[in-house]
Amino acid sequence: MAITGDTKVARRYARAFFDAAGAEGGPGVEAAASDLNVVSYMLENVPYLRAVLLQPMVSDEHKHKVVGDAFQSRIGPTTLNLLLLLIRKRRESAIDAVVAEFRKMADEQAGRVDAFVDAPMALSEEQEQRLRQALEQRTGKHVNLHSSVDPNMLGGLRVRIGDSVIDGGLQTRLDRVKRQLLAAR
Repeated sequence: MAITGDTKVARRYARAFFDAAGAEGGPGVEAAASDLNVVSYMLENVPYLRAVLLQPMVSDEHKHKVVGDAFQSRIGPTTLNLLLLLIRKRRESAIDAVVAEFRKMADEQAGRVDAFVDAPMALSEEQEQRLRQALEQRTGKHVNLHSSVDPNMLGGLRVRIGDSVIDGGLQTRLDRVKRQLLAAR
C-alpha cells in the first residue's frame, strides 16, 4: 500500500520545504532531495515504519518517536522537521506525494527532465545515448532517460516528457496512413 495524498496539499508542503531548503541557512535543494530519497527508501523497505505512519490509532507522540529514531542520524533537521510537521497536521499519507512534488521542483530548478521511452525491444547503450542527446537538444534540458520494453509495439519509439508524447510507433504511423487512405475515398 503506497502512501499517497492530495496533490494540491502535497504541492503546498513541497513548495514550503523547497523554499526552506533553498533559503540562506537551509540545507540546499540537492541535499534536501538526497534526504527525501532516504525517506522514500526507508518507507518502501521498512514495513513497520510505514504501518506506524498510516495507523490513525497510533498517537502523534509515538509517531514522532518512531520517525525520530528512524531518521535522526540519516537526514538533516529541516527534512526531519518536515516529517514531524506532516505528522502534527495529520498529513502522513501525503509523504510520497510531497516527495514527488519536491522532486519536480528540484528538477525544474536544475534544468532536468524525465523522459519515459517505450520500445518494442531493449535499447542499446548507444541508442539510449543518441536518443538522450536528441531529446536534450529538443528540450534544452538534461534528460534522465527511463526506457522500458513494450512487446505490443510493432516498431519505433514512444517518448513521454511531462504532458507531451512523441509517438513514433509503427502502429501509430500505420493508423495514420489508414485514416488518410479512408479519407481519400
